[in-house]
Amino acid sequence: MITEYEEQCKVVEYYNSKNILGFAVINDGVKSIGQAKKQQKMGLRSGISDLILVFKKGVLFLEMKRSRRVLKNGNLSKQNLASENQLKMKKYFDENIESSAYEIAYGFDEAKELIDKYEKKWNGV
Repeated sequence: MITEYEEQCKVVEYYNSKNILGFAVINDGVKSIGQAKKQQKMGLRSGISDLILVFKKGVLFLEMKRSRRVLKNGNLSKQNLASENQLKMKKYFDENIESSAYEIAYGFDEAKELIDKYEKKWNGV
């Protein structure tokens, strides 16, 4: 199964090929308490998306998740769901910030669709 890292690398390659300005927010969950406190003082915040893409008329905050598996019963796996802080951040953006969007993409294909959607909306492409 493809990893979230591999999915995100494909997304970066995709938006780079389209000359869209994007960058990653490195927010690895594994760190010591001391390192976590230091990073929080430097502005690190739980729930911020993995990628930020800048368009002419808006900014897309894109949280990457690995593609979800379809179980034998036909339902989607509940693994790899967005965290409570990510959902709170999405709600905050949806309700308070104009000319931006916070989206959660499960895999490259969903991310590509979202990038194309916002490129058309904000760049007129």
